[in-house]
Amino acid sequence: MRTLEPPAELLAAVFPWVEEEKGKLAQCQASSSKADDIALKQFLRLLVWLRRILLQDCAILYRKYSSCAMFSFPPFNSLMFRQFASSAMSTVDQAEEEVRHALKNLPEHVVATFRGLATGIRMDQHTQRLDSAARWDMFDSCLDQVTGLLELLIGSKSFKGGQKAKDGLFSHLVFQFS
Repeated sequence: MRTLEPPAELLAAVFPWVEEEKGKLAQCQASSSKADDIALKQFLRLLVWLRRILLQDCAILYRKYSSCAMFSFPPFNSLMFRQFASSAMSTVDQAEEEVRHALKNLPEHVVATFRGLATGIRMDQHTQRLDSAARWDMFDSCLDQVTGLLELLIGSKSFKGGQKAKDGLFSHLVFQFS
């Protein structure tokens, strides 16, 4: 993908005094260690950045508003700017087409992703239901065994000579839970 970089000659035409001011600041800093003006240095950096943005934005605006008064003044009335604006539009059109192409299949990818997630969740829920059902079956089985053992225990107290019944109950318990 190409970038929307203005020609150096156009960049130099916006805030043309910035380079001179940067030079003066560098001379001043070289002459004295206490002459470090951080605010001015950052302001000049900002202007260098802003002129690039200004040219890029104006190149895009030129397509819609070419009759605007601003485009009758330098550097916006130059042949170089018009050529840059023309190439900028083709660059933007190409970038928009690439984005449209990339996004064309996005809904299908998103739907497929959500279908996959939903299927995974359903499978996990099914596995959890099967595990829960198996645990409930085991719990019911244990409860039936405990109920049977309690019935045996209650029945063994009613027999005379209950020691023999108690021994039988003990061996039954050991067998059931081993």
